Amino acid sequence: MVDTLLPPGQAVYVTVFKVTPKPSARVVATAATRLQRQIDGLGLHHPQPYRKPMLSTSPDGTILLAIENVHFSQTEADVNSLTWAWQVAHQADLSEQEWGIEVFDSRQLTPHRR
Repeated sequence: MVDTLLPPGQAVYVTVFKVTPKPSARVVATAATRLQRQIDGLGLHHPQPYRKPMLSTSPDGTILLAIENVHFSQTEADVNSLTWAWQVAHQADLSEQEWGIEVFDSRQLTPHRR
């Protein structure tokens, strides 16, 4: 069970990001595919013991990206996951000038380990 692998005082959180194209965005149609390739390229090199990040797309180009993280609080997990989301987005050629990433939803998945 994942919670037995956690450091004391920490819990597993999931943050879902909404990745949206700005009006200036180019090559919106392939953005989700490029992002998925970056995630697939992680193989087993994503943080363990979490599941690999997942994404879902919509016809308007919006992408939902779910990332698990271990921290002391949801706020810390969201900030850490946002940094990671931008790193992967940059590798997929999604820039801050053309795309926005915001927290869509976030939840604590396990209790804090004692």
